[in-house]
Amino acid sequence: MIRILYFVVILLGVTSTGVLSARAEDGAFKMSFPLSCTLGTDCWMLYYVDVNRTPDVIEDYSCGKRTYDQHKGTDVMIRDKAAMEKGIDVIAAAPGKVLRLRDSVADDFKTPEEMKAVIDAGIECGNGVFVGHEGGYATQYCHLKKGSIVVKEGDDIARGQKIGEVGISGMAEHPHLHFSVYKDKKLIDPFGGQDVEAEDCRQGDLGARLYWDDSMPLRNEAPIFLDSGFSDVMPDFDLIPQGQRGHVPELGAKAFIFWGVIYDIRQGDYVVMDIIDQEGREVVKRTISQDKSRIRQYYAAGRKIAKGMPAGTYTGRIALTRVMDDGSTQTYRHEQQITLQ
Repeated sequence: MIRILYFVVILLGVTSTGVLSARAEDGAFKMSFPLSCTLGTDCWMLYYVDVNRTPDVIEDYSCGKRTYDQHKGTDVMIRDKAAMEKGIDVIAAAPGKVLRLRDSVADDFKTPEEMKAVIDAGIECGNGVFVGHEGGYATQYCHLKKGSIVVKEGDDIARGQKIGEVGISGMAEHPHLHFSVYKDKKLIDPFGGQDVEAEDCRQGDLGARLYWDDSMPLRNEAPIFLDSGFSDVMPDFDLIPQGQRGHVPELGAKAFIFWGVIYDIRQGDYVVMDIIDQEGREVVKRTISQDKSRIRQYYAAGRKIAKGMPAGTYTGRIALTRVMDDGSTQTYRHEQQITLQ
């Protein structure tokens, strides 16, 4: 699942001692990326397995923090509800047999009370498919879109075969796939190969493909620029994941706002947002030093325009500068354009 607490900032004016014995070193069990999407374009790797089962201690397979406490899978998210409704296929990571499935849970954005009801009902996975593979392996696909599952219990399925589509059913706050891997009924991490009971990670092992074929890209530590846009009113950030992105400015608009949402924002990140016109002149600029690490952070920069926005092409830009573990700095950039005419 994706578990998110989000905050709004408005800016206006390698050796592991606990590796599972079945580490597939002979290459017998290999998986493919389980979605028909392009990472970094229409889907994004968000969370990995928490390989340290000590309560309140989080470590992903490379000793990073892209996970949350007791997380039991790999989460791949898509942009928003509109992308979900259009349909992004979930595909079999490896050949196997469908052992069980559920396809009766509604897709919706939930209140805290509704989320508690999901937990009480024991349907955290939502609509899901559980597939058995040779060698004692199994894979689980959760939060699928209701009515999208196209396989049946007992079906033999091939690698890459469609199973269903990404949804937001069950204990999910954003459309995504939660993907888990098991060996002999024990949860394993598909990147570092750890038995999650080992309470260990593989420092610096950012490129692990232990259980993956070449369709699984190497890990990217960059922040995720999930979405951005322009508006003439401050957008309701609660509604953006549902595909409601605010009112797009028109010629003569009395306010001009550029907003963005970034995942995996970290304490100490330095963010610069600005809007420039087609001559390169600055319309607005704001900066912030991030005070806390957060999974999701909304930003907005804008100004009132008493005479109304003139015609032209405008570029909204976000630059995020991060101090890396070795003390070097890395700047990540995102931009978007709009033309008023």
